[in-house]
Amino acid sequence: MKRFATSVAALLVCCTLSFAQETQPSQQASGKIKSLAENQLTLTTTDGDQTFQLSNEKDSQTLIVLGGKKSAASSLKENQQITICYTKASGDKQQARIISDKASQVRGKIKSVSDDTKQVTVTDTDDKQHQFQVQQPPTMLVASNGKQSQPTDLKANQQVMVIYMQSEGKNVALEIRQQK
Repeated sequence: MKRFATSVAALLVCCTLSFAQETQPSQQASGKIKSLAENQLTLTTTDGDQTFQLSNEKDSQTLIVLGGKKSAASSLKENQQITICYTKASGDKQQARIISDKASQVRGKIKSVSDDTKQVTVTDTDDKQHQFQVQQPPTMLVASNGKQSQPTDLKANQQVMVIYMQSEGKNVALEIRQQK
């Protein structure tokens, strides 16, 4: 479990560092892997096929977390269900920053934020409440204008999208994105 927590922390730090270097905020897509090439992955989503660039460069390496462990691109298999956090690259290319088989997403309204801003409760569109651990860093917080924000910017009644993973029975927020 400690290795999983370390992998999640590495995943989040990588995403935060990538975000700091990019002018485009990260986006997310989920689906099944259709095909793999040397530095490219095609994902079949509900919106059709999308192609993503994979990077092996030291400063912008695509982080792959499968089964809670950091993995190599060779561990990815066709028809595997995954979630990709990505940024728009030059032209119409999409650069994969994070690939995970365990990430989930919730959209809803913030019900409460703990006084120490380390826990956020979100009520989803079905009126179900979800609690998320906020670890700053590495949780990435994104304002509705696409810029990075701070935990103190989280307020009750804000519409948000939360991308999270489970760790030790708790939901750990990878990204909390304020919605307009």
